[in-house]
Amino acid sequence: MRLNVSRWTQTAFTGCTFVRCNLFDAAFTDCKLVGSSFEGCALDLLKVSGGDWSYAGLAAADLRSTTLDGVRLREADLSGARLQGATLTDCDLSGASWAKADLARCDLRGSDLSSLDPATVQLRGAVIDPLQAMLIAAAMGLDVRASVER
Repeated sequence: MRLNVSRWTQTAFTGCTFVRCNLFDAAFTDCKLVGSSFEGCALDLLKVSGGDWSYAGLAAADLRSTTLDGVRLREADLSGARLQGATLTDCDLSGASWAKADLARCDLRGSDLSSLDPATVQLRGAVIDPLQAMLIAAAMGLDVRASVER
């Protein structure tokens, strides 16, 4: 299916399975794709703003040139996803599966990374905010303290 360069606003695709679909340069604004999965899809330059993509299946997806901003992705499957250089800002990623995801140079600022295990992903060059840095350091077993105790 070819959905390239399409524009979707406040549309629902719940529980759908997209197989080998072309979503090149597609844009989703405030759309609901809860429980939908993407298998072998072309997602180059995909832009998602707002909306609910909870439980979405994006395992092993090539998301390197995608932009997701303010998207709810609770318990989404991002295991093995290629996110090098992608933008995932202000996203609710609580409970997401991240195993073997490549987040090198990915902009993650403002997103919930509470389910991220830094030992199972590639993070080199990822852009994060100070709160996320403390969360990741704590997940690595570091004792994070705000100031020197005297």
